[in-house]
Amino acid sequence: MQYKIMNNRTDRAGWRIAIDVGGTFTDVVLVTSDGAVHASKSPSHPTDPAEGIMNALQAMAAGQHLSLGELLGRCDSVIHGSTVATNTVLEGKGASVGLLCTRGFRDTLTIRRGIRVNPWEHRAPHPEPMVPRYRRRPVAGRIDAGGLEIEPLGMRDVEAGLAFLLETGIEALAISFLHAYANNAHEVAARALVSALAPDLPVFISAEIAPLIGEYVRTSSTVTAAYVSKRVVPYLTSLSRSLAGAGLHGRLQVMQSNGGLITLDEVARNPALLLLSGPAGGVGALRWIAEATERKRLITMEMGGTSCDLILFHDGHVDRTDALEVAGYHISIPSVDIHTVSAGGGSIARVDQGGVLTLGPDGAGSTPGPAAYGRGGRLATDTDAQLVLGRLAPGPFAGGAIHLDGGRAYAVVHDTVAAALKIDASKSADGIVRLQQQNLVHAVERVSIERGFDPRDFTLVAVGGAAALHAGSVARALGCSEVIIPRLAGVFCAFGMLYAPIRRDHVRTLSLQLEAATMPQLLRAMDDLQ
Repeated sequence: MQYKIMNNRTDRAGWRIAIDVGGTFTDVVLVTSDGAVHASKSPSHPTDPAEGIMNALQAMAAGQHLSLGELLGRCDSVIHGSTVATNTVLEGKGASVGLLCTRGFRDTLTIRRGIRVNPWEHRAPHPEPMVPRYRRRPVAGRIDAGGLEIEPLGMRDVEAGLAFLLETGIEALAISFLHAYANNAHEVAARALVSALAPDLPVFISAEIAPLIGEYVRTSSTVTAAYVSKRVVPYLTSLSRSLAGAGLHGRLQVMQSNGGLITLDEVARNPALLLLSGPAGGVGALRWIAEATERKRLITMEMGGTSCDLILFHDGHVDRTDALEVAGYHISIPSVDIHTVSAGGGSIARVDQGGVLTLGPDGAGSTPGPAAYGRGGRLATDTDAQLVLGRLAPGPFAGGAIHLDGGRAYAVVHDTVAAALKIDASKSADGIVRLQQQNLVHAVERVSIERGFDPRDFTLVAVGGAAALHAGSVARALGCSEVIIPRLAGVFCAFGMLYAPIRRDHVRTLSLQLEAATMPQLLRAMDDLQ
């Protein structure tokens, strides 16, 4: 695909590439020096995302009649967004983490906030802490809420705790002491000792990861950063080396959850910043659409093969938050306010024991993918249902990377759904699609009505490879009068990354009475952040 846009952000000497790795497809967008935009999609590589990226870049280079080295050699920068950090948490495949905590507060991760998300379901368990109790080692020492030391740090406890944790085989260490947001001296001293004794061990301190009041969330955020570091940092390091080896002389920048770009060094210091890396790329494209169409209120429905991400844009901006929840774990990082639901083109349809049709939350991914992909998929998906209904045409798909087989789609819908419901395949496919549309309607209501906005006042922006198939029905159900489907809808987030600024958010908790006498202290704190 090729399109051309001319503006002050893309009309420059060097070429730029943005890469968005999703659960099903890897999207690549290239902007050349004359402002032409080229886009391609390739299947993601679930076990080695870096290899999937290199394959996608090879395909882009071939489309430009260049070698990979020639393509990368012309690029000033490569921008990358990924779901690797999110998937690490969702799949529970992170590092073996140890925690050094203040004596008497070993069970903070277990107690959490002391309340349940759903008070009506007292039997619903919380997720298991990322750090089991035996790997949480207490340390003597205390800082009070005002930042004053009331008990010296127990360096022997730090040394003994580290020795025990190393014997258990930890791969990363989190340090979170009480009131470290007010005075980080104890955490810094503990890290220095750990680094001297175990120089190769990644260490993360809460005063740098989430310097906010609130012991539980600060500890949880620090543990999460340590947990995802095992996959995020080596993956990006490997990708950087592969790109450099293939001919990239420009810089590699990474999309973070707040909608801005950071360097690999900054990612290594806080890998949790990448938890919403991929979806946050859509913010730049959303602003571009708002300016181009002169619309002030937009709701983005970015639906790919695995999930659907929704962002509400109003009065020239998107809402932001510093309170994320991923798979039941609470993390405090600056982020675009994105609502994600498990609704994608690969969502799997089943008939349960009660004879009720269900859809998701699990999906077919890129391997094996929907049955129509011809890669061994044996369960009906939303994509298969769309083929049965004639909303998708059999044949080449995603730039020729996939061939959609209508016969396989019909067979799997008939055998796994229609036979169980005792109706024909077309009615079963219609039921699957209607169920998916209802899931999407509820998701849009979550980001609009539940936040005090009327969806009828918004234009629905359907992006991602699957959203356009459902956009009309969702808009009618919500009362939206307009739907925008951009030409680059299938690579929306990757395109948006080209408009992302370099951004760093700095946070500090300051506890004081707001009055004239305290203003100098407040101003000094703001100067420190700058």
